[in-house]
Amino acid sequence: PSLVVSRQSSRDGRLFSKSPCRSDDEEADGPWDAVEMAYTNFCKDRKPPMSGPEFARVCDESLFLMDNKIKRAECDIMFSTFMSKQTKQLDFNGFKKALRRISQKKDTPVRVLQQKISLLKQGPKLVGTEFHDVAHLTDTAHYRRKSVNAEYDIGEEDSWHCVKDSYDAFEAGGGLDSVAFRRMCEDVGLLDKSFPQADADIVFASHTRQKRMASFEDFQNMLREVARRKQQPVEDVQKVIGYSSGPRQMP
Repeated sequence: PSLVVSRQSSRDGRLFSKSPCRSDDEEADGPWDAVEMAYTNFCKDRKPPMSGPEFARVCDESLFLMDNKIKRAECDIMFSTFMSKQTKQLDFNGFKKALRRISQKKDTPVRVLQQKISLLKQGPKLVGTEFHDVAHLTDTAHYRRKSVNAEYDIGEEDSWHCVKDSYDAFEAGGGLDSVAFRRMCEDVGLLDKSFPQADADIVFASHTRQKRMASFEDFQNMLREVARRKQQPVEDVQKVIGYSSGPRQMP
């Protein structure tokens, strides 16, 4: 009898402690204000909703989110699961659901993830190739706008593994054509005033010569030239390309 009473009391306690207006997930959440600020600042031009590459940047730059339990492929799955089926993009409610699912997989409280994401409320280090806030870079000559210089030091290269995955996602068999290269540059945000579409066509043509398709080796050389033209470290260009999981789907 005492056991029955104990179980019933425990059950009643759970019933009365739970808010009738909130789900179990929401009960475990902390404040979302700073998280929403980070979410917005990672969206292109600070205008939600969020694209797949932008969500991948959040996962990558938070450092805490991606580990042996959560890998890049998992982030892509999270995005696909909670994105809008009409727009193929992730609104803030979907973003919250994705974080809750990640917290379950990592066996980590949602509040901990919220704190980690809140640290990114100033936005990404790079969005495509444009900085949200360049004030902290004004004394860094490495990122100043300069005239195109073939001798510009693009620095050491990062691993090409993720870049190869993006290349494979865009190429249609036999190599990457000029249309796919231009689309990739546009999708990941490489095109801007320092590197317009015309420059992308010039880079492609100069490294493929009479060929219609660019091999991965050609593609690597193309990205090195993109880095020189944009006056940015090649590893930054590699990261931007590596964030892409393939061509954006049109709504």
